[in-house]
Amino acid sequence: MLDQHRKTEHYAQKINELPAFPAVVSGIIRLIENPLTSMNRIEELMTKDQGLTLKTLRMANSAFYSIPGGAKTLNRAITHLGLESIKQIVLTSTVYELLSTKSNSKFDVGLYWKHSIYTGSVAGLLAQKFNLGKSSDVFICGLVHDMGKVLLNMVDAKSYAETVKLSEETGVHFDEAEKTLDTPRHTHIGMMVAKKWSLPAVIQCCINDHHTERLTTRESTVPEINSVVDAVWLANRMIENMMLDKNGKIQPYTYESEVLKRCEIELKDLEALQPEIEAAIASSESLLKTLS
Repeated sequence: MLDQHRKTEHYAQKINELPAFPAVVSGIIRLIENPLTSMNRIEELMTKDQGLTLKTLRMANSAFYSIPGGAKTLNRAITHLGLESIKQIVLTSTVYELLSTKSNSKFDVGLYWKHSIYTGSVAGLLAQKFNLGKSSDVFICGLVHDMGKVLLNMVDAKSYAETVKLSEETGVHFDEAEKTLDTPRHTHIGMMVAKKWSLPAVIQCCINDHHTERLTTRESTVPEINSVVDAVWLANRMIENMMLDKNGKIQPYTYESEVLKRCEIELKDLEALQPEIEAAIASSESLLKTLS
């Protein structure tokens, strides 16, 4: 069996073999984040990639975005949704494609994406309601927070299966099972790939720290970044609780935490938000169907 150091080197080599992040998508994201960029310039660049254009229109016409009358052209989609939503669509479809994989006995692709999209939707709602960052950006962070699990299954399916087995047999969290088995953490593997793909620092931090409650042990000391991490941390816990329920019923979040105190959120605030949380999850089902 490979020791920890050799495993890390092995994973690093495998990660280097993964596809690069598409240059056209990186260019679009940079342009969108530049406040001086016009919508026409974004449309011009996107139309050069027919595949990306088709994926964007497909997602823009989903019930998740609800464009009245639909959108047959990029111009219509961009004009109606705005550049932040277009960035969300482009990143979502690209990451989904890059992380494309098949289910096996211990990895359920459908369940993985359901958890990811639900987490992104709820994190975005929390960000909007409690001023924890730009909701479209927080959605992306929630969407990709667990991508290290996909990557671990890709590069070392045996170790992934062993971790899942230990988690199922003992009832400990996947994260704790990794520590027990002394395998490289899915959070670290995910961040390694996020760096390879030059994804924004806030995404890297959410991937690395979505199980980390204390600020002192997080990757970043930037308050704005940690607010987004807090939104993803909380949304991830909420969705985990929901998906652990045998009926898949959405349960109110009932646990006190350092994150709630830091964000000045009370349990009664989350209870009052429950109808909107349920609506956000229901809405994200249409996005899940569009991607699948």
